[in-house]
Amino acid sequence: MRTNVPVSVLDQWLSEIYHKEFERLKRIAIRIIHNEIVAEEILGECLAKLAIELSYDGNKFNSIEHAKAFLVVIIRNKCISWLRKKRPVTVGELKEEIGQVDPYLMHNLEKRDLMLHLQSLIAQLTPKLQQVATLLFKEGLTNEEAALQLQLSKESLLVYKNRALRKLQEKALAGNYRLTS
Repeated sequence: MRTNVPVSVLDQWLSEIYHKEFERLKRIAIRIIHNEIVAEEILGECLAKLAIELSYDGNKFNSIEHAKAFLVVIIRNKCISWLRKKRPVTVGELKEEIGQVDPYLMHNLEKRDLMLHLQSLIAQLTPKLQQVATLLFKEGLTNEEAALQLQLSKESLLVYKNRALRKLQEKALAGNYRLTS
């Protein structure tokens, strides 16, 4: 779709953002990832993405401020992606690094951390308890669905479930990590 905003205005916006905001945007990226060279690379990629967005659908942005806000968001997201690829980042580190974070993002990150920890605890169980715990706690199957899939009676599944839950709680407590609220 072609934009109704004149190309000259879009070019002016991009030029103004580049010349007037580059250093501020670079500082934002550096504050998150603590690496100036990578921050500049990320900023370049994000400016290119903004240029593509402006040329494809400039109406997406109703002002230069809107385009700047879009750029800040994609810079932040790229920095977070870079940190994740570099090494696993805990939710606490992200909060510390970028300050105020979107609650939805934080919820998903905390959920991811919990699931990773649960996965590591499940891996320490016996094979049968691993199967039961994976189906019930990780994949969210009902008792009936898990019993059917494992070809167990409901009673046997409940025995395995309780045993797996008890073992997971013991391992979580030994590691000072709470699985229940």
